[in-house]
Amino acid sequence: MEAANSPIISEARKTPLNALHRRLGAKMVNFDGWDMPVEYPSSGGLVAEHKAVRGGVGVFDVSHMGDIRIRSGRTFGGALAAVQHISMNDASQLAIGQAHYSAMLYPQGTFVDDVIVHRLGQDDRARKTSIGRGKTRKILTASWKS
Repeated sequence: MEAANSPIISEARKTPLNALHRRLGAKMVNFDGWDMPVEYPSSGGLVAEHKAVRGGVGVFDVSHMGDIRIRSGRTFGGALAAVQHISMNDASQLAIGQAHYSAMLYPQGTFVDDVIVHRLGQDDRARKTSIGRGKTRKILTASWKS
């Protein structure tokens, strides 16, 4: 059963969990071209959802998020230097296989978006970001030129 306030957005892309979100009564919106849930009114609203996640556990559908891989041989002498240049947290502390939550910054240091930085290998990093891949690539290119 679809929520009455959640029209199907035919032109928006849908994650593999889209039908489940709708069955559970999620309020859906167009988020950067994706049909995404922003709230589950039947759960008591945003405050109740926040308290449930803080006191227990929450699940977030990351299917819409972009993945960008940065490998050695690129600008600044490698993946670590490139990630350090555009991220807020110190990625040098990550062991292979680890990840951390960080912020992607514009060259002047202002906030772009939150990201998850993964260390995949010796000089191989990946970033997961909620902004589109095209926009992320433009920001990264501008950052590497500055």
